[in-house]
Amino acid sequence: MKNTRLPLVAASHGNNSGVWAKLTYAYSLKRNLRDLFVRPPEQYAVFDGVRGFFMLTVLMFHAVAVFCKVHPALGFEHAYEFLGHAWRWLLNAEYAVDVFFTLSGFLITSILFRQISKEGKIQVKQFYLRRYLRLTPVYYLALLIYGLAKGANSQNLWANALYVNNFLSYEHQAMAWTWSLAVEEQFYLLFPLVLGLIMKTSKPVLWLWGLFIGSFAIRFCIIATDPILSTTPVSQVLTDPVFNAHRTSV
Repeated sequence: MKNTRLPLVAASHGNNSGVWAKLTYAYSLKRNLRDLFVRPPEQYAVFDGVRGFFMLTVLMFHAVAVFCKVHPALGFEHAYEFLGHAWRWLLNAEYAVDVFFTLSGFLITSILFRQISKEGKIQVKQFYLRRYLRLTPVYYLALLIYGLAKGANSQNLWANALYVNNFLSYEHQAMAWTWSLAVEEQFYLLFPLVLGLIMKTSKPVLWLWGLFIGSFAIRFCIIATDPILSTTPVSQVLTDPVFNAHRTSV
């Protein structure tokens, strides 16, 4: 794949005109349309395939969810009997979000490691700015539209704007489905600081392995000690709003 970066961006680094050039370049409709078909050379091609596959599973999972809501008398289990056993794997398609988190963590860590290798440290301010601008403009537009439409709990959109909406109880969240965006933005906020501290230790690899193993241990403890999560079948996510709210809040 050929490199799609514009010389203007690199040439104008470090001044106000350079900042403006970068912003106009980042939000260029022409460039973004082109990037749908031309992959930047630093991207991992296989990740695009993984993302595409799991995006399709998420769409199919929600199609079944909508089908069940439109036909409440049919029920979730009966819907799968109607579709056939070959489609039961869709029951686990909700975990595609975990896959997206994993890919995001890998890519962000790769970016930070490259910066450490090249510059000897993490440019935290630059990292925060890039991550914030990557999501926030479009997200804030969605929040504005939701607020103007007076959607449920729109008085709590301030929590979405600050990326802390996942700390509200599920029934009080505005655009409750955006909890994953809040989690990701919080990861962007904390991880560079944690990684920077770890890289200053004498054995950073051991610390990274400790974090990796510890994340599984924490998740296991949460599920094992929660009587609802440990005993309720996953299929109830679509049929029981109370269970879904509890699961999402945890």
